Amino acid sequence: MPSSSKPLRKLGFLTIGLFDGADPRPGHESTLEIIELGERLGFDSAWVRHRHLQYGISSPVALLAAASQRTRRIALGTAVTPVGWENPLRLAEDLATVDVLSGGRLNPGISVGPPAHFDRISPALYPDTADAEDFGYERVRRLLAFVRGEPATDFSGTEGFEVFSDRVQPHSPGLGDRMWYGAGSLRSARWAGEQGMNLLVSSVVKAEEPEPEPEPVPVPDESGAGGGSGASEASGASGSAGVPGATGAAGVSSTSGAAGATGTSGATGAGGAPVDFAQIQLSHIRAFRAHHPDGERARVSQGLVVIPTDSATGGQREKYEAFVRQRTPRTAAPQGPARLLFARDLVGTSEQIAERLYADPAFREVDEVAFALPFTFEHEDYVQILTDMATRLGPALGWTAGGEGTAS
Repeated sequence: MPSSSKPLRKLGFLTIGLFDGADPRPGHESTLEIIELGERLGFDSAWVRHRHLQYGISSPVALLAAASQRTRRIALGTAVTPVGWENPLRLAEDLATVDVLSGGRLNPGISVGPPAHFDRISPALYPDTADAEDFGYERVRRLLAFVRGEPATDFSGTEGFEVFSDRVQPHSPGLGDRMWYGAGSLRSARWAGEQGMNLLVSSVVKAEEPEPEPEPVPVPDESGAGGGSGASEASGASGSAGVPGATGAAGVSSTSGAAGATGTSGATGAGGAPVDFAQIQLSHIRAFRAHHPDGERARVSQGLVVIPTDSATGGQREKYEAFVRQRTPRTAAPQGPARLLFARDLVGTSEQIAERLYADPAFREVDEVAFALPFTFEHEDYVQILTDMATRLGPALGWTAGGEGTAS
């Protein structure tokens, strides 16, 4: 570990929990087994994505309630729940209930923005109030207020045998300190800091423009299938010939430069100026902490796609490298009307991946990660990847298994 880098304090992973629509139980069971494995391996946290009208976890709070009864130590998070689909008061009740059941291990990650394909789903989701719904930051403020125990009504007391509270019940002390915001823009990072939240950064950022940003643009996660915050990402074309950052035989990026491990050196913005993923993400982290009451102590977790191959079979390595090659073209330039910029996926030995991460200036600013598992792999692939993360990559980054856990 380079002397200039601080050791990794918390190691986590993120999964989508895909399932077969004709037989959904095995997929959900597989996700629970992966979380149990994570605890046995010493991971500090396990996170699940949130999907609606897709074949991924649609109710992560319910799934994490089940996981809380199969585990004892590992922290359980969502990354992220798009609150545009949610009633903040009802969501606060569910979050508090699961936090109580888990013994204070829940780490809810949230984001703002209108639901994906809102014009098509609004008749089912908000048949009478679609035009009046606020999908901006105020929705998150309401959720935070309820989770933190602020009054939800001016009434409390007894009516007959019924006792009423003026705040959400159960109230789970400490949950308010474990609320995370998934930010992909400078404005959202600043706002999350001002609210005293924790910050989740991922493999997607907005290619920032010099002019002020509009009301928050939903930034998806790395799926390409209607991201967790309600927007669809542009999917990359297959192949990587001639694309900066295409992977070589070892799987890690074959080009170097200021962008380091995950950046997009060679990508240009709307005005032709170069854009760099790692530097943009670094600016988000620093802006968040500059506006947070805790300053440099404010918690940030980075969630990149990393695939260690130390114990992989030859067939697994071929599959992993093909996966990265197929996705590399999208890292060459901002994608779509929202100008989303994607980090490179990292595949290789743990030693190679650690070297690339230490070259990433944003990674050097954090001491928590939730590495994202690729969507389309098999259960046995996830077992191999998580095992290598816990036994080889984590230690290479200075992490020690069985630490304090993410709930603290």
